[in-house]
Formats: sequence, structure tokens, C-alpha cells
Amino acid sequence: MKILFLFFIIFKFSLSYINIHPTFFDKPIDFEGSYQEFTLFNQSSDTVLYRIYCESYKDSSNKDMSKWVNFYPRSITLAPGESGKIQVNIASNSKIKPGEYSAVLGVRELPLYEKVIKEKFSGLGILTDLKLVINGYAGNISPKLVFSNLNLEINPNKISLNGIVENRGERRGKFEFYIDDYFLGNLRIHSKESLNLKDLEFTYTGNHKLKSKKNLIIVDYITKKTVGKIKL
Repeated sequence: MKILFLFFIIFKFSLSYINIHPTFFDKPIDFEGSYQEFTLFNQSSDTVLYRIYCESYKDSSNKDMSKWVNFYPRSITLAPGESGKIQVNIASNSKIKPGEYSAVLGVRELPLYEKVIKEKFSGLGILTDLKLVINGYAGNISPKLVFSNLNLEINPNKISLNGIVENRGERRGKFEFYIDDYFLGNLRIHSKESLNLKDLEFTYTGNHKLKSKKNLIIVDYITKKTVGKIKL
């Protein structure tokens, strides 16, 4: 029990070192490709030096895009509570086979002299290594959402959406869901994946009345364009 408890503390402690946003790429990489900035936060109580790197994602059935990933900086030092930007550009600069591609964007903590001295006396040293799987795509492929068994529940202080959504398209996507003007939440759904919509809901307080017009609005999370509208 003591060993398990100690493992939990160390695991929780190590996770607190690295926080990065966003946690996805999901953009075209063929020809001129796409650019995105990732924000890295140091939530620890120490100044931390991070090394940024890229490698292949060996567990993926997707094609590898690591050779096209360019990023800056290669390392970054952040004080406690400080944040910094990682600039990532992925471009094949030519036509490549259509489909989804994957790579790992890594953030590895490196030891600073002050931290080495502190941990020498404490007897506890943890260097974290975050491996963020990012995905891109090539060709004119897109998600294709199909809904079934949709049901809208309206309670005194909550609107809930029930049903199933399936992505029959050739690539993943992330979407925002609304009932008219009411934001229910967002979902990221992989190609050929099915998800239950039971966690999508809007909670409100006070004397609030739902509009008589009830439409499910689907918005692409990245482009913010409306990609679907279903009357319930």
C-alpha cells in the first residue's frame, strides 16, 4: 500500500511539470502544409529547462510525417508560472498519398544546476518526458458525421442531448455542438469511430425558457465554420 501511494504521489508530481495547449494539430500537411503554435506552461515551483524534439509515432496505423515537422525553439527555459511558445510547421512541399499522418512532438525536461543540488539533498529526482501525438492529413479528405437515435431532454435547469454520432469519413475531426444558441460541448472523433452524445449538455440557472425552435448545430472546432444543422 505504501509503495502504491508513493507511486501515485510521484506520478501526480511529474504530471504537474508539463502543461501544453492545444493538444492536437489536425491540419493539412501536403504542399505548403500548415502552421500552429503550442503554448507550454511551467506549473511547477522551479525554473525548468525543456528540450523540444520530434520522432515517429510507432504505434500508429497512420503514415509517418515526422520528417516534415519543423519547429522552433529547440529548447526553452521557463520560470515558475511562465509560459512560452513552440512554433510548429509541417509541410511535405509536394503531393503525397492521401490519408492521415502522425508524429510525436516531445517535450523533455532537462536538469538545471540549482535543481540538481536541491534533489541531491532531498533524494528525489524526477525528469518528465511528454510525448504528444499530433496528426495531420493529405488530400481532399474530411470527416463525415452520421447521427442516430437523437433525443433532446429538457429539464428545469438543463438541456441534454442523447444519441450516437459516427464518423464515416477518412479523417478525424473536432466539433462544437449547439442547440440553437446553447453550447453543449465539443467532441473529437476519429475516422470510423462511434461516440455516445450523453455528456453533451447545457446547464442554466434562473427563469430561463428554451426557444421553441430546436436545432442541433455542428461547428468545426478549428475553422469555426458550421458544418451541419439538424432539426430536432
